[in-house]
Amino acid sequence: MWNTIRLIFTGGALEYYHRGKYFPLFPELMELFSKSMMYLLLGLALGLVVAVLTTMLIMSLSNKFRAFPKMVLFVLESLPDIFIILVLQLLIVWIYKNTNVLLFSITSTMDSDPWLLPVLVLSILPGIYVTKYLLLAFEFEEEQPYVKLALSKGLSKWRILFIHMFRNSVLTLFNHFKSIFTFALANLLMLEIIFDIDGFMTFIYEHSVLNPEILTISLFLVFVPFFILFTIIQWMLEAKFLKGGVRVD
Repeated sequence: MWNTIRLIFTGGALEYYHRGKYFPLFPELMELFSKSMMYLLLGLALGLVVAVLTTMLIMSLSNKFRAFPKMVLFVLESLPDIFIILVLQLLIVWIYKNTNVLLFSITSTMDSDPWLLPVLVLSILPGIYVTKYLLLAFEFEEEQPYVKLALSKGLSKWRILFIHMFRNSVLTLFNHFKSIFTFALANLLMLEIIFDIDGFMTFIYEHSVLNPEILTISLFLVFVPFFILFTIIQWMLEAKFLKGGVRVD
């Protein structure tokens, strides 16, 4: 611990030990960090967009017909992450063997890393959780007097969903999204291992035992900027949505 503190605060040489040699930690760590965060942010963005659209479609149904999509969400939520990844990989291999068409690259090569399938896989469970929390928030908003007032004014159901109910559910969604981000970050390690991606999380996993300062610096890299970002967004949302309360206009 003392060695780690000394290295960080005295500007000591930041190196890591690997196979009998010392290598400079930077810029390698920042390059891996940038690549892994790109996977993470693309996966979360895709999951968020799909979750919002899915929630809107489910909410457009009557209460009677919402039971089936809710059951499907519950089943998907119960599946282990590694099961989903392996099933998708096997499906891609099966399609390739039978059609000679490779839909997605399923592992890294000397020339490139897979992108489409890892991002898709990383978006699935966050998307399911966002859909789950949004449905709860929307169904709560659906019972509020302003929704009945809006319907009595003749506003369309889609307008009420997209503008009024979604706006009043944003803060609730964001509060859950912070935990979803942490969950997706934990899945990133498993994703990099299975897809054989040389990324930030596997670098920590492989080298932090012999080089504890790597873990400390990596935690700072991940949590400090995102903590600041989430705090700023929360202040903005609270100022916008809590100061004046909910509105229907």
